[in-house]
Amino acid sequence: MESVKQRITALLCALIIAAAILLPLSFIALHSDHYCTGGNCKICLLTEQCIRLINAMTGTADMPSFSAFICMTSAAVMILAKQMFCETLISLKVELLD
Repeated sequence: MESVKQRITALLCALIIAAAILLPLSFIALHSDHYCTGGNCKICLLTEQCIRLINAMTGTADMPSFSAFICMTSAAVMILAKQMFCETLISLKVELLD
C-alpha cells in the first residue's frame, strides 16, 4: 500500500512540474504575435516573466539543456505510468498450460 502512495505522489509531482513548464510555454506561444502597445505592454511583461520562470526552473537559459530537461521529465512520467499500469501474465491471471 505504501508503494502505491509513493507512486501517486511521484505522478502528481511530475504532473505539477510539467504543468509549471507547459503553461508558461503555451502563454508565450499564444501571445507571440500580439499587438504591442509600446513600452508598458502588459503582454510583453508577462512574456518576459514567463521566460524568466522557465529559465529559473531549468537552471539555465540555453535551449539544448531545456530540451534535455523536457525529455527527461517526459521519460520519467512515461516510466511511472508504465510501472503503474503494467500488465503482466500474473496480473491478467493467465494460466499457462503445456
